[in-house]
Amino acid sequence: MKTRLIGFAAMISIASPSMAAVVITNDAEPSTYEIRGKARNGRSGFEGILETQGGNPTMNPTGTPVWAFGENYNFRLTYDSALGSSAWGIDFNRDGDFDDASELVSVIELSKVGFGFNYVNLWIQGNASSAVTVSNFTVNGSSFGPFSAGGNDTASSTLFNNTNGVFSNVEATGTFSFSANGGSDERPRLWARLGGLSPLSAVPEPSTWMMLILGFGLIGASLRAEKLRQRTKVAVSYS
Repeated sequence: MKTRLIGFAAMISIASPSMAAVVITNDAEPSTYEIRGKARNGRSGFEGILETQGGNPTMNPTGTPVWAFGENYNFRLTYDSALGSSAWGIDFNRDGDFDDASELVSVIELSKVGFGFNYVNLWIQGNASSAVTVSNFTVNGSSFGPFSAGGNDTASSTLFNNTNGVFSNVEATGTFSFSANGGSDERPRLWARLGGLSPLSAVPEPSTWMMLILGFGLIGASLRAEKLRQRTKVAVSYS
């Protein structure tokens, strides 16, 4: 009997985590984006910055190197609600990691501990002589794209949400490229943003409740079956 209960408990623990689904939404954009990872072709060459209420660290590699137009650069924005921490990385030297100097910055904001976000946003903008393309954009394991924004200051904004509720943690990654030399213009540019700050609830999500109810129902059925078996066994022994 103990073995059966352990089996059912294991089933509940496996089935109960919510199956998050990240989708593109047509919701109105939030009025504020509390966390913004930025990359742009600026007058000083490489430019990257993580903007939050708790600090705005920059990622401008020493020597002010310039973007290699037509080449792909990986980027990553992460958020951890348990720590209130966010991090923004750009693989400036295109070696497949964010481990080199000025390729990754982070901010810890204790005021955000226990808070998540309703939305993840990807915003890109070109200029008269340059375009931006983002491919392999992935939010918590769900992939989208490609996305592009061309000339004449054309911008593309795509909003994502979690059909199971608030994003408690976020990992948004992708690859972007600038298609032509933008000269001294402040564009093209890319923003990966988190908006709609919301406190996380300790109440289980509907899918979690359903799995818990199913699991306890199965345990109850097993207990009733076990009692019936024991009664039958006793009755037979006295007959």
